[in-house]
Amino acid sequence: ALPLPDQTLNITITRRVTGLVNRLSKSNITYTVGQLLQLYQDNNAHDMNESISTVLARACLQEVLVQERLAIECMLLLAVTQGQLITANQLGAYFIVKCVKQFRDCHTDDNPSKLCHNIVRCLSYLYSFKVLTSVLLYDVIRKLVSQCSTTDIELLLIILKTVGLDIRKEDPQSMKDIILEVQGKRKLKEEGLDDSRVTWMFDTINAIKTNNHRKIPNYDPSKLEEYSKLLKTISLSQVSPINMRYEEVLKVSAQGMSRFLGLAARENSLESKNQSDSKETVKFTQLMQQQRMNTDIRRKIFTVLMTSSDYIEAVQNLVKLEITKIQRREIPKIIVECCIQENPFNPYYAYLSQHLCTSARENQITFQYTLWDKIKNLSEMSNVQTTNFIELIVHSV
Repeated sequence: ALPLPDQTLNITITRRVTGLVNRLSKSNITYTVGQLLQLYQDNNAHDMNESISTVLARACLQEVLVQERLAIECMLLLAVTQGQLITANQLGAYFIVKCVKQFRDCHTDDNPSKLCHNIVRCLSYLYSFKVLTSVLLYDVIRKLVSQCSTTDIELLLIILKTVGLDIRKEDPQSMKDIILEVQGKRKLKEEGLDDSRVTWMFDTINAIKTNNHRKIPNYDPSKLEEYSKLLKTISLSQVSPINMRYEEVLKVSAQGMSRFLGLAARENSLESKNQSDSKETVKFTQLMQQQRMNTDIRRKIFTVLMTSSDYIEAVQNLVKLEITKIQRREIPKIIVECCIQENPFNPYYAYLSQHLCTSARENQITFQYTLWDKIKNLSEMSNVQTTNFIELIVHSV
């Protein structure tokens, strides 16, 4: 079992998160994400981000080499969870900060632990799962190449074997510069380093240079590809990867997490607006949270419903949404949920529902199942919600 984080964290949250991570496996990752999202609804986002990132760090960033499967599944859990949050990217940012700062502290010549090995593996997996860009990895690679000790070569091989070909595709010029620098280190063979490791490093570099994965020693991407396919299957939305440099991450404690996520400009623009606009922005954000719009897809749909001038404009904007056919099933659910919350009844939702049902058969079926689900829970509704729900059904008939 994983040890509990420090007492400064929310003990109840941390205990729940630790239990979920202890039981984490490929088969139950969807259930685990659902449990974490429920905790986000009931608790402060900062406490949740800090607790989850700390528990994952204690699971994966240990002094001994962590099992590959555990590290991959923990990073997959982080990637899927943050993709469903209103504060997208923040969970990944919390964990990345912990990784980089621990790497700075442990990356010394006389450190015999495997902590650095675990860190670079986790960062590589996060890149593979689109949580961060190659910028941070290239910075780490440059630090390793500049010193090129035996440990540095081991760490470099981990990154190159895991995602070397991928980061080459994203930024070929940076990889070219790295290759040229590594090739200038051939004199390492004459300086008493492990000849087999140096040879292995050069073989890997040459394979990446020619984009030939068959020549990478002991290269087996099947396991990571399997988890990447799983991520695409269970993730409803894709968050933009975090794009920050190594030195910038180290300054997070002084600058704050908002600057790390590139939100400083947004905060300044909000401050420059007049007070009434600020109040409306805060009110709209609170409204989304109250209605449990806790995924990127639900927030997009909810924003369209709330900002459209009439149901015709709403239909046009919903059609323009770049979401999949399966994700569009959320539209009727959100329309019904918004409709029953209004006081008094707003016919806007009824006309919108009617138009969507007549435009596509699948909308009609989804609305039907949504109404059936609400009927099952009719006893749990308030008088206003019940009245609105009845009005909606009458209008639909």
